[in-house]
Amino acid sequence: MLKESRLIKGWMNESQKIGEQIGERKGERKGKLSILQKQLHQKVGGLSPELLLKLQKLNSTQLDNLSLALLTITNQKKLQAWLNNGASKTARKK
Repeated sequence: MLKESRLIKGWMNESQKIGEQIGERKGERKGKLSILQKQLHQKVGGLSPELLLKLQKLNSTQLDNLSLALLTITNQKKLQAWLNNGASKTARKK
């Protein structure tokens, strides 16, 4: 009975750690997305619903890469091109 209790407690602690890690990653991604949306709005103006949807679908690595690409993105056409090409290149590398 005591062994089972320790096993259950250990399993619960491990599950809690995994849940916290998942929550941290989601929060980090959400923060990156929020900052990028603000930066893009300042740089290229209001974003279309289509562009916003594409941004929301990017993973954390893609958001990082977009933040670097933002140095050369000067308009919505270039942003659209990056989302169509650059984002897919990043996704394939994983």
